[in-house]
Amino acid sequence: PNQPPPIPNEYLLNFFKRNDLRWGIAQLGGREAVSHLLDGAGIIPGKWKDATDLQIVKHVIPRMQQLKRVESNQRKLTTLLKPPLETTNLTMKELQGNESSLISSVQNHPASVDLKENTRNSMTEFWTKERVVQQLYLYLESYKKYKHRPSVWMPQLAELSHEGYSKLFNACSRFKKLPSVSVFSDSPTSSENKITIDCAAGLVPFKEWRFFESQLQLFVELKQYLQLYRNGSEEYFPEPTEIIANGHGELALLIQKHGGKVLLAQKLDMRLSSGIDKLVWGPMTLDFAIQLLHFIRSQFLQMTPPLLYPIICMPSEKDLIRCGREDLVCQVVEFGGYENVARRLGLAYFDGKSRKLDEAVFRGARSLWKGRKGIAPS
Repeated sequence: PNQPPPIPNEYLLNFFKRNDLRWGIAQLGGREAVSHLLDGAGIIPGKWKDATDLQIVKHVIPRMQQLKRVESNQRKLTTLLKPPLETTNLTMKELQGNESSLISSVQNHPASVDLKENTRNSMTEFWTKERVVQQLYLYLESYKKYKHRPSVWMPQLAELSHEGYSKLFNACSRFKKLPSVSVFSDSPTSSENKITIDCAAGLVPFKEWRFFESQLQLFVELKQYLQLYRNGSEEYFPEPTEIIANGHGELALLIQKHGGKVLLAQKLDMRLSSGIDKLVWGPMTLDFAIQLLHFIRSQFLQMTPPLLYPIICMPSEKDLIRCGREDLVCQVVEFGGYENVARRLGLAYFDGKSRKLDEAVFRGARSLWKGRKGIAPS
């Protein structure tokens, strides 16, 4: 009775949209490490054919079939009834409910209920650059609470529309044309109408942090794949055709997105089974890459906007030592030094002067962040 539940495989995490659990498992070092922390909890096999032999998975299968029917029925209802956009904003978590709770789950969405209610009463409100930045800060702060994403990362504008913030989406889309009443009016950049929303808010651009996140996901899934099919050996980089045949299509897409097997094999100091000669970049391990990227992400989770340097850069030796990560300091030296590691992992490495936010913009954005609690969401 006190036996902990088994650790789900990738298929179950994907089906139930539990990206939070995937992130937590990766943060703790993978399934084997979590199993050890839970006093030997079982691990559901990665191959679905083997997983279905377990009794606990057999109990879950009827629930999975029910969820598929619910999602199918919901799509049919949406097509037939065509309700207003405000009532069709179903997030991944809301789709996990049953048909009777779909409407209530939308109304009780943890990050949007208050904001949507106020939006209905703000049809004639006037938008300025300052107001857009403050509303964006409120969105990022609430989004961080239930998605565990740093509040200093600029969201994709389509995300705002998907989550039901149509007014904020429209305001961000025309940000350069909006007037500035106080904070940004003294900035030379804003006076020329060239300032972008992520720059005004001191946020890391979407494309930059999305590359960082997908690369981290790639390394974590690649390590899990090697543990599953290669006994954890990192000598040879797996062939994409083999990966797809084993049912890991998402991993194959990530490999393609990040340059293909040859480039990744070079970065990770792995050999190719096809015998293709590769450049020698020096030693590197997946464990080190994952630990370093997790460290960087954990640091961003503790930050609040605006950032004076809105960029994802290689941590310095001083940063690592201050956070008690002397182990990473030693490994950075072993794998070629800070600049070499930064280049291999796509991290910025600079002397602290480039990409610095304009001082006037930074002070203005900081005052907007501090004053966000005094305004109503829109």
